[in-house]
Amino acid sequence: MDEKQVWLVLGIEPTKNEEEIKQAYRSKLVNVNPEDDPEGFKRLREAYEQACSLAAQEPAEQEKGPEGPLGEWLDKVKAVYETLSTRIDPESWKELFRDDICMDLETGPEVRTELLKYCMDHFRLPSRIWMLMDEQFSLMGDMEELKESFPLDFLQFVENKCTQEEWFSYEYFEGPDDAEYDAYLSLFFEIRRDVEEGKFSSLDELFSQAESLGIYHPYLEVSRAEAKIKQEHPQEAVELLTPLEEKYPQDWWIAYVTGQAYWELERFGEANDCYKKVLETEKDHYTARFRCAEYLEKTGQYEEAKDSFIAIMNDISDNQDVRARLKEVNEHLIPRFFEECGAEPDNFAVRFKLGWCLLQNERNEEGVELLAGVTPDAENEAEYHSLIGRFYYNLSEFDEARQHFEAWIKSIRSETPQNEEEEQALPGRFLKAYSLLAASDQKLGDSDPKYYDEALTAIDQALAYIEDNGALQQKADILLHMERYRESVDICDQILENDSRYLPALVTRQDAYFHLRCAQEVIDDFYKIKEVFPYIPKTYELPAEVFYIYRQYDDVQSILDQAKENETSSLKLDVIRGKTMRMKAAEDAEYVEARNYDRELVPKLRAESGMKEELNQILREIVLCSMALGEYKDALSQVEEAIQLEPSVDNLWLKADVLYRDKDYEKALLLYQQCQKHVSDNENIYEDLGNCYRDLGKDEKAKECFEKVLEINPEHRRANSRLADYYSDMYDVTEEEEYFAQALPYSSRQLELTPTAYYYVERGLLYMSAGHWDEAEADFRKAFELEPEDSYAYNNLGCVYKYCWRYEEALEMFLKALECMTPGESTVFYGNLADCYERMGRYEEAKEAYLNNIKLFPNKPGLRENLSDMYSSQGHFREAMQVIEEILGMENSNKAYYLCEMAYLYEYAGDYKTAIQYCKKALKEDDSYGKANRMIGQYLYYYKKNLRKAEKYYTTALSQSKMGSNEYSISCRALMQLYSNKKDYKNAKKYFDLEKSATVQEYGSIEHYLATKKRRNARLYILGQMYYYLGDMDKAAKLFGQIGCRDMCRSCSCRECWEYYMAQGILLEEAGEKKKALEFYRKAYDIDCRDMELRFRIAGCENS
Repeated sequence: MDEKQVWLVLGIEPTKNEEEIKQAYRSKLVNVNPEDDPEGFKRLREAYEQACSLAAQEPAEQEKGPEGPLGEWLDKVKAVYETLSTRIDPESWKELFRDDICMDLETGPEVRTELLKYCMDHFRLPSRIWMLMDEQFSLMGDMEELKESFPLDFLQFVENKCTQEEWFSYEYFEGPDDAEYDAYLSLFFEIRRDVEEGKFSSLDELFSQAESLGIYHPYLEVSRAEAKIKQEHPQEAVELLTPLEEKYPQDWWIAYVTGQAYWELERFGEANDCYKKVLETEKDHYTARFRCAEYLEKTGQYEEAKDSFIAIMNDISDNQDVRARLKEVNEHLIPRFFEECGAEPDNFAVRFKLGWCLLQNERNEEGVELLAGVTPDAENEAEYHSLIGRFYYNLSEFDEARQHFEAWIKSIRSETPQNEEEEQALPGRFLKAYSLLAASDQKLGDSDPKYYDEALTAIDQALAYIEDNGALQQKADILLHMERYRESVDICDQILENDSRYLPALVTRQDAYFHLRCAQEVIDDFYKIKEVFPYIPKTYELPAEVFYIYRQYDDVQSILDQAKENETSSLKLDVIRGKTMRMKAAEDAEYVEARNYDRELVPKLRAESGMKEELNQILREIVLCSMALGEYKDALSQVEEAIQLEPSVDNLWLKADVLYRDKDYEKALLLYQQCQKHVSDNENIYEDLGNCYRDLGKDEKAKECFEKVLEINPEHRRANSRLADYYSDMYDVTEEEEYFAQALPYSSRQLELTPTAYYYVERGLLYMSAGHWDEAEADFRKAFELEPEDSYAYNNLGCVYKYCWRYEEALEMFLKALECMTPGESTVFYGNLADCYERMGRYEEAKEAYLNNIKLFPNKPGLRENLSDMYSSQGHFREAMQVIEEILGMENSNKAYYLCEMAYLYEYAGDYKTAIQYCKKALKEDDSYGKANRMIGQYLYYYKKNLRKAEKYYTTALSQSKMGSNEYSISCRALMQLYSNKKDYKNAKKYFDLEKSATVQEYGSIEHYLATKKRRNARLYILGQMYYYLGDMDKAAKLFGQIGCRDMCRSCSCRECWEYYMAQGILLEEAGEKKKALEFYRKAYDIDCRDMELRFRIAGCENS
């Protein structure tokens, strides 16, 4: 609303008195009910708010325009504009443009800029004046340059004014030369909009405001009459318009609205006269032409009506209203022509008239019957083949059709034009004949591609006669079907150079761009098409698919929303919406919503022919939603339905994915192998096979698959990491340097391909595993440089420091990791912090960390066990027992295992009898639980000295333990100890050999077993202990001697090495130095008091 209208609406003079504005608003508001007149209320409110805003503004210094000659010239422009007679007078403007300042090459561009700036606010000028400006200042020629300085909507207005005739007759104005004509015109066009949109509630007020300006123009009355017609008062409209018709007899718009009023009154003859008058001036006016044709139909002039409707259709090819009326006319003519044809069977003129009527009314079978068996003479041969060919084409009998179209072309060639008119018609006839021949060949090409070449040849023949947009479009479509997309685009460009809004070319070009993967061009054409005709579903489908491919799901949603706004829909758009809903889902509820939407689509897709691929996509989407929800049974059921519809490799592969996610690795593997036979060159199938083998524990097979991935695609973004994991795991097990050496290049290559924090952490872990502390530290630091909130980077750097005894620095990192951690992310953060505190002897803080971990993960028994373990290592057995009691109350705890843990605690506390009872409870839970039998044996051995019974329990435990397991090893050594105590070294050797054999089987050799850095001290102690039980003190001493006091095992939480002190104590005790041995034993006891042998050795030394 401009400023002048603000005060007109309020009915007051411009003022800065807010009270006066409020009073005016209140007085107007009394007569405006928001429910009855929402538009009027909205307008009044807008005027009030704008007036208040204007009143509140401080008087601004008037913006200074150009000075000097340009400023003076602009003053002349303003004077011309502000006076109506000069504003609409071309000579007044020509005189302005003849000024030297406009003609000068240097000042001309600046003059144009300032003139256009002025016209942005003062644009109510007749088109002829804008055309003069264009002629003088090259507005149209320099439009691209002007876009850099002026808004596009303003330049679009300028372009329309410079290229279109003015419909508003400025010369009809009556009023003072200096009246408020801009305000009047603003009101007039607002009235026009409201009338067109059927908003009548505020019209009286708007008419009143316009009339209050003291200006008259007949079009205001015409608008009032239009409103009467739309409000079903056509007689009142006629009364308003009759005087205007007499005063302005040549005005087409007055005649047009008068015709509308007469038509509504069913005074069709008078309406027809009005419409004829419109066509005298506006010969292409659609409604006037349509009404004149309707009048002919109403008055029984069917052949003339038919000609009129066909003429309209020739100009507006796909107008359904015209086509429907033409069919109505034909239904009147067909019986008459049938009768005439029966009377004169050899009269081709009548037969053809009937034939064209049947063709236009889609009665194709009757058309073929009409012409079948008829042999035309030379004069009628061309029209005969033209007509019957079209009938066959419409019946999809394209081979028959093309034969007749070829005969039609031959007939045209054989004709001799009798006059200039026939000569001039030849190119158009050839164009049509070749176009229809091309169309037939194109349809045949859909089943036999060789016909596409024939179609292309035919359309090129057509274009040789006339370079018609329709024929060019047909060529573009043929090229599109031939998958010659770039050539199709070139033809579309050629069409659009002549007509930038030619819809078929825009649609075809968008399709071609999609197949050329020209994403931005698809989007650009979408907006161009939407501007012309926003109701074609495919033009939304293609950009939505582009955005989906590029994972720009918000942009996909925007396209879908625009389609909805324009009430344009399709099942394909629904499918894209379903897919996008899943991709945007983050919560379970959103996956459920997406799945429900997809399920509603399934019956619709089944009912629609040609939607098999889309149905398959939606079935797959349902599967993927169910997988995201962890509902694998539902996913499996749905994927079976997809396979039944389309037993493709992709669907079998998806089923394998479902099975894999459901941890049914064996079945998943079989399906992956089945898929691999069909896609043996696909890297992803080998990745999935590798993952499956890995989870089945078939690491060597997994490795081969990941190597195959890299063979196919050396740039694969995950396979290097998988191979690095394989060799890293091998290194963790064997600590053989060759595995580290093989893992490192893969890990580094992964970083080259994907230099992310995640993969720096992965390589850092590899370095840490091998004890390359500096390199590990560098990688972890790089990781949190890239991702300052990467909790794992801080945590792992803390581990590096912890293993290097840099505990204060480790604490800093662990605490930083906790700051970055997402609650519930992992148990490692508080776990490592607690472990670090333990190593530092800060047990209360370690306890707090363990409790925090338990709070975050209350259902993990192992976390409580860690706390119990710390309590018991410090001799706080009752506290440890309470924790184990909690664990035993948990549903997911291993009862036999934790009953034995409780037995340990009672034994540590000196109550071995209760300990035995707990072991027996464990055996009730699991009668094959070897650990419980072995523990009873130990209690009998140490406390009861009952070697016979102890031996029985030990051998039972051994038989129940898997070879190579930790329990197997402990049971072997328990038996060795027992036989050593009996001096039965033969039997001791038997179990020595069993344990050694198991070790060699797992590690390859004793040397490899001892080569490990992470557990070296513990293994030196175990092997030394075995030789000690054999009585081979030399070998035992050699092994014990290699245990370093500070060479801690990686997983140990102790501050010093327990095995070192225990081993030295044994050596000293065997050497008879029991007092010194006692010192070492007590040191070991301070580190960890729980070992039974240690406690009995201390007691033995003290007693002696």
